[in-house]
Amino acid sequence: MPRALRRTECLVAGLLCVGYGVSVAKAEEGKWIVEPSSVEVIISISSDTQIIDHGEERSAARMIMNCRRSNKKTNIRFVSSISRESTLIVRFGGGSPHRYSTLIVPLEDHAAFLAEALANQQMRIRFESQKFEEAVFDLRGLKEAIRPFVEACDLAASLEAAAAAPAPAAEPSKPAEPKETTVGSWHLRETASSIDDKPNYLLSATSSTGTHALLLRCLEGTADAYVVGEMFFRESGAPPFQVSFDAGETQSFESSRSRDGKALFFNDARSFIRAAKGHRAVTLTVPAGTGKLGDLEALGKPLERTFSITGLETALAGFEKRCVVKERP
Repeated sequence: MPRALRRTECLVAGLLCVGYGVSVAKAEEGKWIVEPSSVEVIISISSDTQIIDHGEERSAARMIMNCRRSNKKTNIRFVSSISRESTLIVRFGGGSPHRYSTLIVPLEDHAAFLAEALANQQMRIRFESQKFEEAVFDLRGLKEAIRPFVEACDLAASLEAAAAAPAPAAEPSKPAEPKETTVGSWHLRETASSIDDKPNYLLSATSSTGTHALLLRCLEGTADAYVVGEMFFRESGAPPFQVSFDAGETQSFESSRSRDGKALFFNDARSFIRAAKGHRAVTLTVPAGTGKLGDLEALGKPLERTFSITGLETALAGFEKRCVVKERP
């Protein structure tokens, strides 16, 4: 039943509300939320899968479309609690990716965007950043949900023209099975990007104690190097890694911690990967941890962990062709 939309609800929803107290009739078409009022029509949907940043924080992405009745102006944008200003990559079904310079779809692309959405059952999006993975939207039910939106902004003709222009959209392709191999001391996992079908890589090596893992990741063309395992941070920041290769001279690498405190990243992945080549083992310090429950002696000390890294050059063969090793901000 129609009700007045309060100011706080407008702000929480991330919507632009004009005139608080406007009567809104909220309805759901499958997973779509349709909110028509005398001022505008808003349609929104949340992703089925959550995007994840390097700190293991997860958040569903949300697509919000609104049509202002007064000037027939439409707006299509994507939001997430962990998204930042970034290039937006959108892919419908098994089609080619579309890139937008912001998280807002340009006005001139609205008709083509909606026509392609109506022709497909699935949409995948990514914020082009080394920290975020993609989110998947189930588009079924859009044909019914979008009717008040189309009527309010007189979009029927432009949608029909846009739908007639491109070739029929391809059906969603089944993701290729991951390839997993062992190269020297490294476990190598190769998966296909759902954005451009190019390979992503994850190399992992386990410490001699079995408590920590050293990972080298190439995700959508950007590399990361980090350690996961039991850690105890005494301060809010992250201590630098103290690293030695083959028991040689100690080097210092700046680090940044994940939000959950379970991962510590090398700020300069390029330097670490280059330094590691040609060596058989690496010993590095991780933040003080208990190791075992009640081990108070270890609590105040950095822990040394040693990893065998034989075979790294061979394991990096595909990784380096795909990935631009960038310094983390």
